Amino acid sequence: MAEPEITEETISKSMEVTDKMEFIYKYKTEGLEKTLKYIPNLCTGCGICVDICPVEAIELGPITEIATGEIDAPYILIDQNKCEYCGICTLCPLNAIEFSFDELNIKDSDDYPKFARSHFLDEDKCVKCFLCEETCPREAIEAQITVKKKDELVIYPEGVSFKDLKIEGDIKIDYEKCTYCKLCDKLCDALEIVPGNQSPLNIYAGKRIEIYLSECDYCGLCEKICPVDAIKVNCNTQVEREIKDISVEGKIIVDEEKCIYCNWCGNVCFVDAIKVEKEFEGEITLQRLEFCDPLGCQACIKICPTKSWYIPQEKSEKIAVDEKFCIYCGSCELACPENCIIVDRNVVKYKEFNQNTPWANSWLKALKIIEESKKVEMELKSIPIEQKEEVKKTTKKIEKIPQVAPEIWEKFQAKLNNLNEILGKAPVRYYMEGKKEKKPKILTQN
Repeated sequence: MAEPEITEETISKSMEVTDKMEFIYKYKTEGLEKTLKYIPNLCTGCGICVDICPVEAIELGPITEIATGEIDAPYILIDQNKCEYCGICTLCPLNAIEFSFDELNIKDSDDYPKFARSHFLDEDKCVKCFLCEETCPREAIEAQITVKKKDELVIYPEGVSFKDLKIEGDIKIDYEKCTYCKLCDKLCDALEIVPGNQSPLNIYAGKRIEIYLSECDYCGLCEKICPVDAIKVNCNTQVEREIKDISVEGKIIVDEEKCIYCNWCGNVCFVDAIKVEKEFEGEITLQRLEFCDPLGCQACIKICPTKSWYIPQEKSEKIAVDEKFCIYCGSCELACPENCIIVDRNVVKYKEFNQNTPWANSWLKALKIIEESKKVEMELKSIPIEQKEEVKKTTKKIEKIPQVAPEIWEKFQAKLNNLNEILGKAPVRYYMEGKKEKKPKILTQN
């Protein structure tokens, strides 16, 4: 018997949104079901899926407005009518898109390429602290660590409380050494780490350590548990008590579905126990910084999934990026409203896969686009230095806003209302609205 012919009538397409706000697109034919899942919470609008989609079924939303919080919307839109359900868009560095045939996730198949990236933890070197968990921008690391509390380790005679003994001493924190690893915080209620804003200027994401002297008996356990020798304790009172050994047990768990291999954990680990290999290599070029408004905009800072962007302390600099945390996804470039950022990927690493399949060439082409699209686009769209007209930014200082006469304001408001009514009509909007053209990139001469 001949195989049944697949026609438009035998194809079923559907879309649903889950309680977790994930978009599920399904394609069904007789004997086959394909599922495409888009996870907006993981997406940062890098545009890679848009570049590599062979049928142009994916469109970017207003990236800048979404990044700055002016609009609450997904970064991309998928046209299910155009989508061929090939799965190429799963080459997403943020893990925001998944694809499966029936119940087989193509990430588990050797017939499809996967980025060559890795996260290695040397358990022999690891001191079992909470630092990598605290600094991971994607909450991909869980420190399943148990620290026995000081109250269980310092034993006083029966019926005696250290608060009744009037123990005297002093405790000092060396903030030049402290990494805010949280071991002392977990150990003792007398110490509390005050979190700070994490950025390349403050990689340990701590502000200070509060010391509650009313809870401190100067037992010295915090000094012993500190892995960087940042705490010094002196007890000036002879005290009858038993101090047991510190107990820290557990392990570090990495969720590779969430991990984006930014290497924050590797950079903050003070015992060099973590090694991360990234899938992209590249560089970032800054230009037109006279138009950059880091205090009013911050689109690059807000959209960056790895917290690589920051405002420098030097007043002469407006914005900066620490590329050791960067994964070269390109989100910052698309979010910048003034074309101040160019992200150039020049190496894409991927694992060997079966290239004898009918779809192998399409995937290889997509990998090539990821690696070279930025360079090609920059060559095509950059304006040659000798042809550029000088762009001057003018500012006008207004010391006082003039008051408008009431009768003039009423006339203005009436005309504005009339204009809004005209613009609200469907035929007018049809002819006025259209897709935004991509802004040309401008590469300044060094």
